[in-house]
Amino acid sequence: MTGFQEDTRTTPCGLTPISLLLVLNLCSGASPAATWYVNDDASADNNGSSWTDAFTDLQAAVIVAEASDQIWVAAGIYIPSVSVPGVTGTGAYLLVDGVELYGGFHGIPGSENDFDSRDFELYTTVLSGDLDSDDITNAQGVVTDVSNIIGQNSEHVVVSFADDSTTVVDGFTITAGHTDLPGSRGFGGGLYIVPVSLLKVSNCTFSGNLARRGGGIYAGDSTSPTLTNVTFTGNSAVGEVGLGGGMYASGAPTLINVTFHENTSTREGGGMACFATSAELTNVHFFGNRADLNGGGLRTVDGGAPTLTNVSFTGNTAFFGGGIYDRLGESTLTNVLFVGNQASAGGGMLNFTSTPTLTNVTFASNSAGAGGGMHNEQNSDPSIRNSIFWGNTAADGPQISRNNSTAHIADSLIQGGCIGGICTGTLLTDDPLFVTNPDDGGDGFGVGDNDDFGNLRLQEGSPAIDAGNNIDVPPNLTRDLALNPRIFDGVHDGTATVDMGAYEFRPITSVLQIR
Repeated sequence: MTGFQEDTRTTPCGLTPISLLLVLNLCSGASPAATWYVNDDASADNNGSSWTDAFTDLQAAVIVAEASDQIWVAAGIYIPSVSVPGVTGTGAYLLVDGVELYGGFHGIPGSENDFDSRDFELYTTVLSGDLDSDDITNAQGVVTDVSNIIGQNSEHVVVSFADDSTTVVDGFTITAGHTDLPGSRGFGGGLYIVPVSLLKVSNCTFSGNLARRGGGIYAGDSTSPTLTNVTFTGNSAVGEVGLGGGMYASGAPTLINVTFHENTSTREGGGMACFATSAELTNVHFFGNRADLNGGGLRTVDGGAPTLTNVSFTGNTAFFGGGIYDRLGESTLTNVLFVGNQASAGGGMLNFTSTPTLTNVTFASNSAGAGGGMHNEQNSDPSIRNSIFWGNTAADGPQISRNNSTAHIADSLIQGGCIGGICTGTLLTDDPLFVTNPDDGGDGFGVGDNDDFGNLRLQEGSPAIDAGNNIDVPPNLTRDLALNPRIFDGVHDGTATVDMGAYEFRPITSVLQIR
């Protein structure tokens, strides 16, 4: 690789390439938008002007790109070679404000204008922190478990500093970032986002990254990144402050169509940790994540008010709050599913001095010592509407348990009746008749490969059909967890009334989508 720190060529702005990178291309007189090409197999002039003459090193394109430029990257493995002073002592890609990075191209000459030829699933484009090229990876060069990281790795594979919303990272797998250093250098193994970034990340996978906070992504105070179609898998947060195995956020991120799968934390937020944030999560799935202390799937804390819409928590584990641990928060949950999560207290959700609002939420087959579905602790006052608690297990409060707290429940179905709260409106206690009930195979969820998390949609004849209260449905909510119409006349009495639980009953012939 070329040592770009020693490159003394000047740009039209009178700066060396590395100086151009470090000042984020804020010089005047920028040239018209350009497209730069990167392909690690290119062998011609390597000036980035075409696929034939593509840069072989992504670092070269990042250095010369200016705002409004695009960088197209062909399938391959790309390792950063330039450190970012004051941020990292190892190689990292420092994003350029307003530049769009796209991976997933085949890199065939003659297709320079064919953006539609991009296929990031077929043409895997990897940004790797494996500086020594000695990590244990899969065939695409991706670390799938942080235990497979060997030798020296990038502290942060990618860094975003004060980037606006026109800055894009799209179509990459970001892997093998590793940092457990003190201070901020121990944050964000895969992607480190610092104030006041508005970065957009789409169609990306974060795999096998490790940090003390935010194994996959760290998004600090005053950041508002938008993540769309992103997967976090096999990332870890470690140490005494291990927070957010997949992602740590203390700003206001927006997550749409995001999956957290088998991420871990030695302390809190196996999948994600939200601290004092107004995060918005839509169509997000937490599956098989683990935290040694709080929040196997999600940890919220300290005045945060995240909004969760069409979100599922499946098979997550923690000591407290298998699915969610909500502390001092005002979370809003709508069309949310908790199934097969486990904890010592609060198998599905544990609230600690918090006041969440839950509407059309289903808790099924979660387990704990106290509060199989939900545990409320220390003056927690959750509001629960149009929801179902069924098949959860615990020695103390199988569905809902409490300590110095009271849940306010209305128009819901609770197995065993109104225990652990104050109930008003319609209270049902009969079997909700799920399409198929969850089944752990007799050995507990998370043991072996025999877990069946069931189908928690409602069968015809379910008592939960048309049994909710339309008043409690947010006015802008038009779809259920399966993306079918939220309010439907399921009993054909001429009045469309919302069902209880995360799913609205639809006759099989009218189901638009099954999730």
